[in-house]
Amino acid sequence: MVILGGPGNNMGTIFGAVFVYVIWVMSEPVALFILNAISYLGDMWFAWEAPSDFTSRALQARVFSIGLIITLVLRYAPKGLFPEKIQQHH
Repeated sequence: MVILGGPGNNMGTIFGAVFVYVIWVMSEPVALFILNAISYLGDMWFAWEAPSDFTSRALQARVFSIGLIITLVLRYAPKGLFPEKIQQHH
C-alpha cells in the first residue's frame, strides 16, 4: 500500500490503502464475470466446455491483479503515485 501511494507521504499511503482495498474487493467479482462470459461465449460459439473451478480462479485473479498493479507502479512510477514533495529551504 505504501509502495503504491508513495513512501514519505501520508496522503499517498492512505490513497494506496484505499486503492488496494478497492482492487482486492472488486477483482474477484469482475474476474468471475469475465470468466463466466468467456465460458458462455465459448460454449455458444465453439462448443467449448469450461473448467468447473471458476470460483478458485477468480480468487487467484485478486493476487494477480494486485501483483500486476504493484509491478506497473514500480516500473512506471518508482516513487509511488503520490511521491514525497521535498521542500526547499532558502
